[in-house]
Amino acid sequence: MMPNRKPVSITLNNCKSIIYISAALICCLALIMTTTASAAPLIVKAGRSPIPQEGESIPKPFDAQRLMPLESERDPAPSPGEIVPWYMAPKHLGRIITIEGHVERANNIGGLTFLNFTNDMSKDFIVICFSDMYDTAPGGDPANYEGQTLQITGRVILYRGAPQIALYDGDIKVVGKHPTPLPANFIFPNIVPPPTIMEAKAPLAKNAIPWEAAYQHVGQKITTQGKVVAAKDLGGLTILNFTHDWRGKFSVVVFSDAYDQVPGGNPENAYLGQTIQVTGLVSTHKKAPQIAVRNAEQIKIVGVDGQIEEPLNPVLGEGVIPWNEAKHHVGKEVTVAGTVVVSKDIGSRCFLNFTSDFRGKFTIMIPKKAYSAFKGGKPWVSLKGKQIEVTGKVSAFRGTPQMEVTRANQIVVK
Repeated sequence: MMPNRKPVSITLNNCKSIIYISAALICCLALIMTTTASAAPLIVKAGRSPIPQEGESIPKPFDAQRLMPLESERDPAPSPGEIVPWYMAPKHLGRIITIEGHVERANNIGGLTFLNFTNDMSKDFIVICFSDMYDTAPGGDPANYEGQTLQITGRVILYRGAPQIALYDGDIKVVGKHPTPLPANFIFPNIVPPPTIMEAKAPLAKNAIPWEAAYQHVGQKITTQGKVVAAKDLGGLTILNFTHDWRGKFSVVVFSDAYDQVPGGNPENAYLGQTIQVTGLVSTHKKAPQIAVRNAEQIKIVGVDGQIEEPLNPVLGEGVIPWNEAKHHVGKEVTVAGTVVVSKDIGSRCFLNFTSDFRGKFTIMIPKKAYSAFKGGKPWVSLKGKQIEVTGKVSAFRGTPQMEVTRANQIVVK
């Protein structure tokens, strides 16, 4: 006898459920296929197919940085005095250049002002003026530059992926009101990051300890060694780092007191990519170990053979002497060179000093009656942080060597 079975009945509701489930499965499958496909690179370097070629194995999408033009594919650096159209600034990332552009929009938001060269406030390139420069910029508030054509000198940097020049002093010249539009069908160039300095181990010279171990010697004077893979000039000081993951790690802080002793007067350019030995007291700042450098003799460059290289003296013009030798020339007219690290106005005169420990050291004195001859009428502002050559007669005041400057042409900014 056959067992009793209930007849199977398919209702309309059951059919709808089956259709919904099938549709959901199809959608999930399509999403998976789309996600997988999106992992493939959509943009590749010119001349390179995104499809793996015979004999190639590409386990993951191309790294975005590799898709950008190589360093060798950038435009050549501008020649001295060359003016670059504002829209070509991204081609010179990392370089100090002079650009020319007509300011379509200028927006002061309090502590800084944005200068845009297109009406749509494009992020392809902008200039940012910080409040530090408001007193020295021609015309004061940079918001007044709207509608003006400017020549601006500064370093092209990246901030959150957008190229810009950030100004802390008024290195700006108004050259008219002529437009500087984008050329027809112009396409902004690809942004090329500055070359990355690879981290590498170097043979230790003269029993120095590796920089990674410096944190174990807080409160002690040591000599440590490492390759500088990142450097940042912050104006009054320069940070040297030995790893790209620098937060909380050991660093070297070079104060502006030492700039005049550094080759070229710029620690960022002098030491980036170099293996160095640094001697000094290990302290901490925000729980990160560091050595403060106030004398460039604390830093020695280590050659590839592990030997200490003798530092090169800054190049001085014929007849120019370092500022710290002026004390030997009292009563004589000379030209001295140095970087202004401390400046102060006391009302009747202002002083320019080449070291933070300035008491008893050579100083430049500018009387108030000469202020108007200098940019912005405030030489203690416009010359601070600048490398200068000063010509005049060295005198002595209460045992301190000094030079009085009454004409702007006595000072040449280098």
